[in-house]
Amino acid sequence: MADTKDGREEQAHHAERRQRQRELAEALARGDEPNPEPEFEAVDTDDLAAVESELDALSYPATGAAVVERVGDRELAAPDDTYTVGELISDSGRVRFDSPGTIRARLARPTVAAALRRITQAVGTVEELSDREIDERLAAYERTFRELVAVAPDDYEDAIQVVTEWILDVVRGDERLPSSRAVRRRGAVYCRANGYDIGDDDWLSV
Repeated sequence: MADTKDGREEQAHHAERRQRQRELAEALARGDEPNPEPEFEAVDTDDLAAVESELDALSYPATGAAVVERVGDRELAAPDDTYTVGELISDSGRVRFDSPGTIRARLARPTVAAALRRITQAVGTVEELSDREIDERLAAYERTFRELVAVAPDDYEDAIQVVTEWILDVVRGDERLPSSRAVRRRGAVYCRANGYDIGDDDWLSV
């Protein structure tokens, strides 16, 4: 990239995005969300480690297409089902991952990953957003979905489906990705309507 003002600003944006994604992946791996998630849906750690090892060979940031091409047929065992990576990661070229750890954190919760895959498949219709903005929006959605797992442990699958369908309705109707705040608000509406409390300091409290 040429050493111009625009080039330096673009490099700074890339560096900031990579840092945010690293921080998110590390927080998700440590379980540092406001409400730690239950472990009942966790993917087998040996399967995750094997996939992560293969992903080391990719250049980063890596697109969803590159990830699926590399490990799309690899199976991941969860307590109630078995998934392939291709069922949980979209083969989109517009969505990127900063590191193998970021991908591992995504795959660790199949319900969350599958919902994000559906949204990612629709992202191609949202022309006005840059790849960086899409990455940031999807990272925020991921945190909201993981919070739903923690706040509504008995209904999280339905909660994630309801919020996902709402996001997809916005994408199809308005050709835009809703804001993180709007998605958090929709998740909070679901939780409160189904008897789950949202604390003032919770991620869903907006």
